[in-house]
Amino acid sequence: MITSCESNSSMPEDCSGLEGGNTLVDCAGVCGGSSELDSCGVCMGDGSTCDTNCVPDCSGNMDGSSIEDACGVCNGNGTSCNGRIAIYYDFDTPIAGFQFKLENIVTNNAFDGAAANAGLSVSTNSSSSVILGFSFSGSIIPCATNNVLTFIDIEGTASNACITEPIISDINGVSLPVEIIDCLTIKEEVSSISSQ
Repeated sequence: MITSCESNSSMPEDCSGLEGGNTLVDCAGVCGGSSELDSCGVCMGDGSTCDTNCVPDCSGNMDGSSIEDACGVCNGNGTSCNGRIAIYYDFDTPIAGFQFKLENIVTNNAFDGAAANAGLSVSTNSSSSVILGFSFSGSIIPCATNNVLTFIDIEGTASNACITEPIISDINGVSLPVEIIDCLTIKEEVSSISSQ
C-alpha cells in the first residue's frame, strides 16, 4: 500500500519530464525538436558556413587528412587490391601539369582524383607506362597534402608499382623539384616551397 505521493521509480526523466522517456533536446535547445548539426557542426546549417576542411575524412575526423586508397581502404597505400592503384601528391604549389612513368606494371586507364576534379585530361600509355596530365583550359590542381592525384587501372601486382621520371609543372610551366615517397607519392621538395 502506497502512503506517499512520491514516486518509488528510479528511472530518470527525459527532457519532457516523462519517467523512462527518450525525448531529447535538439541542437537548438528544444525538447523533442528536430534541429540537427550539419557537417560543419552548425545547428540547422546547410554545410556551407565553413571551409571544405570541416568535412569529416574517411575515418570520421573533422579536419582530418585520412583518405581512402584505390582499394577503398581508409589510410591504405593502394596495394591491397590488384588492378587499381592510387597516385598521391603532397604540394604547397598548385600543379598545372604532370608526367611520370609507372615501372614494373602495365597501365591501362587513369581516372578520378584531384586531376580529374580540377578538369585536367589524364592519359596513359600502356606500352611505355607513361602517365600524362594537362589542361587545355589552364585548370590547375590545388595544393594538398597526401591527396589522390589520380587512380590508375593496371595489369600486374600493385605492390610492385613505382613512380619514376616525374615532371611536375607549376602555372608558369616551370618544372618543380620533387621526390618520390614510398613509390606512389609525389612530394614537392621543401627547397622549392621556401624559395617562392
